[in-house]
Amino acid sequence: MGRYVHRLMIIVLALFGVLLAPQDALCQRKRDRSKDKENDSLKQIVVDYTLSDSDKERVQSGIKLANYYLNENDVQCVEQANATIKIATKSKMNTEVGELYGIIGSYYYNNKNYKKAATAWESGYSILKKNNLAIPRAQICYQLGQCHQKLKNNRKARNYYDEAMTLAKKLGDRELMHTLTRSLCDIMLSDKNYKMAYEYLNAYFQEEKNKLGNQNAKLRNLNEEQEQIIEQKDSTIQEVVNQNYQLEMQRQQLKYDSAQLANVKRQQEDSLKLQMSENAKLQQENEFNRKIKIGFGIVLLLIGGVIYLILRNNRQKKRANTILQEKNHMISSQNEEIQRQNEEISKNLEEIAVKNKDITDSLTYAGTIQRAMLRDFEKHRSLMSDYFIFYAPKDIVSGDFYWAYKVGSKFVFTVGDCTGHSVPGAFMSMLGIALLNQIVAQQHVLQASQILEQMRIMVKQYLGQTGLDESEAPKDGMDMALCVWDLEVNNCNFAGAYNPMIMVRNGELKVFSAVKSPVGIHMRELPFEDQYVDLQKGDRLFLFSDGYSDQFSSVRHDKFKMSRFRQLLLESSRLPMSDQRNKLVDNYYAWKGDFIQIDDVCVLGVEI
Repeated sequence: MGRYVHRLMIIVLALFGVLLAPQDALCQRKRDRSKDKENDSLKQIVVDYTLSDSDKERVQSGIKLANYYLNENDVQCVEQANATIKIATKSKMNTEVGELYGIIGSYYYNNKNYKKAATAWESGYSILKKNNLAIPRAQICYQLGQCHQKLKNNRKARNYYDEAMTLAKKLGDRELMHTLTRSLCDIMLSDKNYKMAYEYLNAYFQEEKNKLGNQNAKLRNLNEEQEQIIEQKDSTIQEVVNQNYQLEMQRQQLKYDSAQLANVKRQQEDSLKLQMSENAKLQQENEFNRKIKIGFGIVLLLIGGVIYLILRNNRQKKRANTILQEKNHMISSQNEEIQRQNEEISKNLEEIAVKNKDITDSLTYAGTIQRAMLRDFEKHRSLMSDYFIFYAPKDIVSGDFYWAYKVGSKFVFTVGDCTGHSVPGAFMSMLGIALLNQIVAQQHVLQASQILEQMRIMVKQYLGQTGLDESEAPKDGMDMALCVWDLEVNNCNFAGAYNPMIMVRNGELKVFSAVKSPVGIHMRELPFEDQYVDLQKGDRLFLFSDGYSDQFSSVRHDKFKMSRFRQLLLESSRLPMSDQRNKLVDNYYAWKGDFIQIDDVCVLGVEI
């Protein structure tokens, strides 16, 4: 009987071993499947978050992703939560916003960054409190209490614990109340409030005692159920032994059947291999014959193609030779014509060069005459402290001119800018100088506006400008700035036709504007106006044409403009007159660069 029981126990233990061994492997496979299922679930959450059209669904997916990263302690938890908060805030999903701030706070709390955890939880707390959401607010108050307790800020921690306790009591959450009791006990101990600490600790232990009593009752119920299971176990063992015997018999039969099937399968495989070998040989023979036929056909095609190319090449060569002969004959005729034309062009170029030299020589001589007619300022140097002239014609002769003359105690000087430049402008400038000599030097007209008015009358008379309706009458004229300096009273009388006068005194610049009407015929002729200014020693007066300010730059492709010109005169007026002239000249050519000179330039500076 003892041996029988002993053998029976061995069989039962062996059976349990057989059943338990695969169970471990089964558990591992279940864990692997669970992990794969979790990965598939994560992928599905990411897809839902990315492709969902509904903000509510995207927020729910975002919360799941953030919780997943939180469980993995991955910093993407914070990034995902912040991105989801924007969507939830836009959709006014306040409960979800509070939950997301709670996730951010939990990540920072787990990584012991309590300050950032407190900031995140307090953001969530504000939103939940504002929207009167009690359940999540109770939990986030407890978390804020923990965080401030870690930061040694017991007062804030107690306030949050008290608020959480109030909410937990309203909600009937006994588990949270029990946890808060223990946390408040720790706060009281830290603040050395031992009386309150004892009360909280006593309440905590009372709750623990109640929980323990409930657990003991549950344990007694489990013991009773376990005794019932043991009673059923003995009857089950015999059934398991019988089933194991039947299974072993079936396994032996299955092993025999498998051996028979393997033998049949091996015979079929041998037969199949033999058939495949014969088919492969036959297929190789067919492939070889097919390749021979294809190769023979390709050779025939190549031979035919070569013959065709040779014949076509010969025809093309004959046609090309014929065309080449015709072109050679045409080129020969064209070369003869080109050579004849080149000889004619060379002859014309020689004639043009001779004429160009004659014209250039004539213009050079005209320029010499023009410069001789310009009044020499040097002989009036004793009247001024100093002066300079920057005179740069665009071509050999210029449409700009300057002029000066002294009559008694009055010194008249002017700068004129005639219509056009080069030869037309030079003729006009010579007319202007002649008129000034007649009006000032001979007739002794010494009021600036009257000088310009007399010149306008005489220009229209000499050029036949009787009215704007006469289309064939020339519209030439000149822009002028003219000064009459009374040497006795040291006073300047200025009048201008389009061109102003600039005065620099003690580092300040003043502009004397001109009348918007030329010396010549105009659609709206305005009377010239006199302007007077008392002069002081050291004052500098500047008269000029528009050639300087209208010059374009090769770098900036922009005009120099009057504003820059005025600033340049003001800044350079601290220098001696000769240095100021050099400054103006250097600046002009630096600005112009490689750009062509577009107009004549004349700048006259006089220092009182």
